[in-house]
Amino acid sequence: MMRKKTLFVAILLAAASIGGMVGTTPTTVHAKTRSLTTFPKRYRHTWYHYIGHGKYDTQKFTAKTWQYTSHAGGYVKVKSSLHPTSTYPYQHKEHSSWVFGSTIFARKAHWINIKLWNQNAGYGDYYKTSTKKYHGKKISTLSAASGLVQTSDHYYRSKKVAKQLKNHHFKGEVYEH
Repeated sequence: MMRKKTLFVAILLAAASIGGMVGTTPTTVHAKTRSLTTFPKRYRHTWYHYIGHGKYDTQKFTAKTWQYTSHAGGYVKVKSSLHPTSTYPYQHKEHSSWVFGSTIFARKAHWINIKLWNQNAGYGDYYKTSTKKYHGKKISTLSAASGLVQTSDHYYRSKKVAKQLKNHHFKGEVYEH
């Protein structure tokens, strides 16, 4: 019972600080959360973000897996399997290689939210795909965000484009400070 009260208070505080950005009340957040059974097709690629010195962070989506590699602060590679559930995953047995995916609508876009299976604190990671224009050319982009759904990085479908655009900020995006 105490855990449910703590969760409700956390959701209430998050909703109050977001200021209605998501457009749901704390009592309807749980009811509207839909577990992904597969990642949408538009995400299913290897995406690259250039971090400098010839190194790239990557996000790789398949129908049922999400893989993240990072060179920031040392080499990290995480590969996780998507597992649908009708309840919050922190209520289940621990599985360190499983993730829970859901969808939200925030900042005029559809995002997927990925949380570690037993993650009971924090917002998880948010991703959206879109087509951006850069010097008149259309570019497929994967935007990564956290917390208040403020974009932190953009990933691209080729290393060449990732290196060219590096940390480019696109008009109309809300970025972390």
